[in-house]
Amino acid sequence: MTDEHRHDEEPVEQESKGRWSDKLLRPVPMAGIAVGLLLIVLLAVLYQLRRPDPKAAITPPKVTMEQNKAKRPFEEPQPPGVAEQVRLVDFALLEALKLENIDFSKLQLTDVEVRKHNGHDYHYQTMVLPEPEDRATFLAHVREALDRRLSRAMIESNGTEAVVISVDTIPTHRISFPEEPEVLQLGDGAPDGPLLSVVIDDVGENMGLLRRLIALNVPVSFAVWPHSTHTDDSIRLINESGLPLLLHFPMQPKGWPGTNPGEGAVFTNMTADQIRAVVKSNLELVPGAVGANNHMGSAFTEFHTGMKVVLKELHDRHLFFLDSRTTPRSAAKSEARKIGIPFYQRDVFIDNTKDVNAIILQLKKAERIARKTGVAIAIGHPHPETVAALEQWAAKLDGTVNIVPITQLRPDFQQSAKKRNETDGTAGYAQ
Repeated sequence: MTDEHRHDEEPVEQESKGRWSDKLLRPVPMAGIAVGLLLIVLLAVLYQLRRPDPKAAITPPKVTMEQNKAKRPFEEPQPPGVAEQVRLVDFALLEALKLENIDFSKLQLTDVEVRKHNGHDYHYQTMVLPEPEDRATFLAHVREALDRRLSRAMIESNGTEAVVISVDTIPTHRISFPEEPEVLQLGDGAPDGPLLSVVIDDVGENMGLLRRLIALNVPVSFAVWPHSTHTDDSIRLINESGLPLLLHFPMQPKGWPGTNPGEGAVFTNMTADQIRAVVKSNLELVPGAVGANNHMGSAFTEFHTGMKVVLKELHDRHLFFLDSRTTPRSAAKSEARKIGIPFYQRDVFIDNTKDVNAIILQLKKAERIARKTGVAIAIGHPHPETVAALEQWAAKLDGTVNIVPITQLRPDFQQSAKKRNETDGTAGYAQ
């Protein structure tokens, strides 16, 4: 039999079995219908069991105590704005000073001016350095360091007068080289002298560094993570020291979910009830806190509705809020003003560059801002380099700026005592 004959026989065999479309049209037994309905009901029950409770707080995945130290990020990545470019220029200058064997402690900031570019703050700095042995060689070292880090920076100098450094035509630094360093002229400041407060964020992972920070001869304020490895032990040590304790409140960053703020965070897709529940839970984990500041939060602090809920909860518990200012478009200040909660905001991050001299330079900026405006707040983190820098800086303070706990600073604004008593019957806030 040929292949052709076999091919002719195949349809006959298929027809004897029946077409699949005919089978679909046959009546289905009642038992089959019942089984199908039962399966649908079981699937619906399983879906309801697995679906998250819409009222439950949305939090990032939990991490183990061992993973905390390895994976927990201290801060959000810095955006490529002018402030980040200024940081790179600062570090290039420090590298050049080291190559020239110029004593870093002789660098003086005669002025730090807060300027804006595209809505972002940055520090325009006027510096005085001792004359190097060969200015051309020193500037060549600066140029080489800038080329490695920020090739868009330009140096302008005629060889005798001040040197101006610009990034994308935006002036960021003015450097002069007098034979004798200028004596800093202090601003009017506050009646009792310029005030500077140093706040250390992200406390709760390294007890050894915390003990060194507490032992400094300057009063530091501490912001503790609610879900850190050593939250309870950190709170105990801080309370025993009598230094201010803050809740370091995790909030959604713009880099989420790639950048994880950790457990106990609030997110922009939460309801008001969910946010209130997270505030309550975090405060219960950090008893004795006199205020709170945001950990990360570049996305959430721009969320007016969410910030209003957080600040109202803090206000009702007589706490203040310190805006870490991880975004220039933060809604915290405007919402705090409406609510009447005592409010502060950061002036300087001191350790975006983990280098002891770079951190000391940032502390000098904070001092200069305090001299100029009367008050400044600097925020740092429990890095070994930060602790070493604070130890060196604190040992050389000359008393022209008073280092005080944040609770001794006058808030940017707060509800008047009279109005506060009328609205909630309280006598005042912990200050």
